[in-house]
Amino acid sequence: MNSDMLLGKIKEKRLTQEKVSKAIGISLSALRRKIEGKTEFTREEINKICKLLEVSDEDLLAIFFND
Repeated sequence: MNSDMLLGKIKEKRLTQEKVSKAIGISLSALRRKIEGKTEFTREEINKICKLLEVSDEDLLAIFFND
């Protein structure tokens, strides 16, 4: 996962991690664990984040599925 790119998209949309966590229905601490790579995002969470941040398919792959 590319945490820096995800955090950049959040800032680009002028959102906070707290607002993103509420929008996708998880706690702020759960979001932070996922961003840090300690736990994984579910498919549903990824879909919600992509809609919220208006992420392109190309960026979706770069953020969530890079190695």
